[in-house]
Order: sequence, then C-alpha cells, then structure tokens
Amino acid sequence: MIHIDRGHFCAHNDSRKYMLAARDIGYGSIIDNPVQHAEVLELLKDKLVPGAKVLDVGSGSGYLTTCFAHMVGKNGSVVGVEHIPEIVNHASNVTTLHYPKLNKRIKFICGDGRLGYPEGGPYDVIHVGASSEVVPKSLIAQLSSNNGSLFVPIGVDGPCNQTCWTKLNNGTVVEEIKQGAILYQDLCDKDYQMSEWFRDLMTTLVESDQDYVDPDKSYFSAIPSNETFEQYDPTNKWSTMWFTEAPLTRQSYKYPIPDHKSEQLRYESHIEK
Repeated sequence: MIHIDRGHFCAHNDSRKYMLAARDIGYGSIIDNPVQHAEVLELLKDKLVPGAKVLDVGSGSGYLTTCFAHMVGKNGSVVGVEHIPEIVNHASNVTTLHYPKLNKRIKFICGDGRLGYPEGGPYDVIHVGASSEVVPKSLIAQLSSNNGSLFVPIGVDGPCNQTCWTKLNNGTVVEEIKQGAILYQDLCDKDYQMSEWFRDLMTTLVESDQDYVDPDKSYFSAIPSNETFEQYDPTNKWSTMWFTEAPLTRQSYKYPIPDHKSEQLRYESHIEK
C-alpha cells in the first residue's frame, strides 16, 4: 500500500479520500475502508507471488487490482472484472496515468464478475470484493488445480466470513474461514446496483462510516497492527485524517471466527447449486 496512493482512485473532488472510511465513487459503488484493504492484502500476500495470475471480481475503483499487480511482479498478470462501464473507465484511466508500468500487467474487463473471465485463467488467486451467499461454480472452475485459491466473503445482509476455497492437486476443493464478522457490499447484478434505492443506501452507509467508534463495537474502525497497514501510514497520512471524536490509536484487533466452523471444510455446503 505504500506504493499505491489511495487518493488517485477516489473521486477527484473528495476532500476526505485519506480517511479510515469507505468513500463513495458513484454509480452505487464505493472504495472500501483502507483497513479492509490492508486485511485483504495480508490474507493474500503469500499467494500474490511473482508470476502469479490473479482475477479480481468486482474490481471497482481498481485500487486493490493495482496493489495485486505490484505484488505479482512483471511476469504476473491481473484481470479486474467490473460491470459498471464508467467505473471500469475510471480505474483504467487512473492506472494508465499514474501507474503505467503496472498498467501493462493489468486488464480491466467490463462484465459480470460472477462469471469470471475464463480467457485469462486458470488463476492462482481469485479475489471477490463483495459478499455472496454461495460460491459461483464458474469461479471454482477457473482456479488453477495447483493450489489455486478463491477468496470470497460468504454471507449477505449482515456480517459475513472471509473464506478461502483452495483447489488441491487431486481436484478436491477445501474451505477455510480466514476472518469472521466483516461487512461487504453484496455481489449483485448491474441493474440492482444502479437502482436509485441501492445508490442511496450506499451513500448512507458511507456517510455513517465517518465517525470514530469503539473498535469493539465496529466492523470498520479498528486499526490493524499488521505489516501491510504499517506501510499505509507514510503514504496515506492516516494521522492527519479528520475525525469527529477522539483520535484513533494503533492496536492489535482480531476479528472473531465463529466457533461452530472448523478450520477446514469441504466446499459442498456453500457451493452454488
């Protein structure tokens, strides 16, 4: 995150682009809280190795897509799939202007991310930036059989579990919960996202994420102590961000993983029927 400036991917007139908060980028879409970005990059960093092939479903602003491109190196490749044409153009224009070297290894596609992008597969990593009740079969099919991993938040209409699905060499797919009690925008179709009520909902959610609250009572405001977020500090100036209450303090905060889930499960329970 020290190499990719979040501000480039926010709305150009957004005076609060460096807040520890989600920001509205229009068309019913948001750029997630940088804390969530740091958590995702920490979860994926062992998979985002030089030469890896990555699919970013629901690439939105293109911020994480560009971070992925930096991590996989010059021999890697990243495909970002987003279904709102204006947002695809925004992400492509930002990377072309500010990150021309990385742009050579990024391909932004306008399409339904739930279908993936078979032409670019099989993928070592598939990241889904929205929550889903089930895992689309098409994404499982596009995983590399050499331990390819799909990261997707499972659950809708409330807190969900960041879950990793790994395809083993023998074809078996196993599930592992990586993080619990997180909030994500639901994976949906274009018409749903562009509806007036949904866009109003996203605006309301972003506006409600501005104030500092106790991290024990918030899914968004805890500052992680991981290395990825440490790198975010000098680039994105978190200490100078605007808050309405007491300033945030760094702390180690682990999201709970539900006790009723084992660490590793067969994927049939959540796979798309």
